[in-house]
Amino acid sequence: MTASAIGHLVHAGLLTYLGGEPAHPDVHPDQVAALARRRDLPALLDRHVPLGPDQAAHRLGVCRTDFTDQVSRGRVARWDGRPRPPVSVY
Repeated sequence: MTASAIGHLVHAGLLTYLGGEPAHPDVHPDQVAALARRRDLPALLDRHVPLGPDQAAHRLGVCRTDFTDQVSRGRVARWDGRPRPPVSVY
């Protein structure tokens, strides 16, 4: 489990942060063991830990397309920092 995922579980109140470095958070081992034994652990992780781009695409049943590929096809343009006029969507 990543440090980021542990941070999300701490914010959700499922683990207690004991301090240490943010990259290597310390949590109580008994709490981790109790959390690992829960039958609803996959649902808890789905609810409290954000998905990565590949996981989100898989869950939504879509293909993840790289931004560079979309630029090369001319579907989107890179922003050059200049203001653009508003575009009407209707």
